[in-house]
Amino acid sequence: MSHGHANAGLGDDTTVQTSMALSGDPEPVAEGGVSYLANFTKDAELAATTVIQSWMRGYISRKMFKKKMVCRDGENLEDLSPHWKNCFGVVLEAVQNDGMALQFASPTLRVDKTIVLVAVNQNPYAIAHASDELKQDPDVIRVVRENGIHVVQLKYLQKTSFG
Repeated sequence: MSHGHANAGLGDDTTVQTSMALSGDPEPVAEGGVSYLANFTKDAELAATTVIQSWMRGYISRKMFKKKMVCRDGENLEDLSPHWKNCFGVVLEAVQNDGMALQFASPTLRVDKTIVLVAVNQNPYAIAHASDELKQDPDVIRVVRENGIHVVQLKYLQKTSFG
């Protein structure tokens, strides 16, 4: 059996050993490449899984960076893309740090009661940036009042709309 490049093929000892080493399969490559194709499919699935896992790690790392950024200063939310302004975890971190960061949250999250409650607990004036519906919510009003906002101020803030 020749080991030259011109005659190298499925029957070549080097090819069989390489296939066995790469696939971990104790069976040599079969005639017609059926085993080779099966191993290629397994390798392609593994490669796709690896790419997806790598992308997810990168996405999670980017999300953690954004969360850390808004943890240091909630107003950093203003500089983020609309995607991050609509990310519950990132916006929650921002309003925990600075309730007024609610003004930079997406409209979808300004109607989220949890986000708004956290924001007004941190800074009761953040009610001005809540949805009209939540400005009238008894739980939100209670938190605002508990944090020192008087009735006259509350009425003004409820009428104010920045969103």
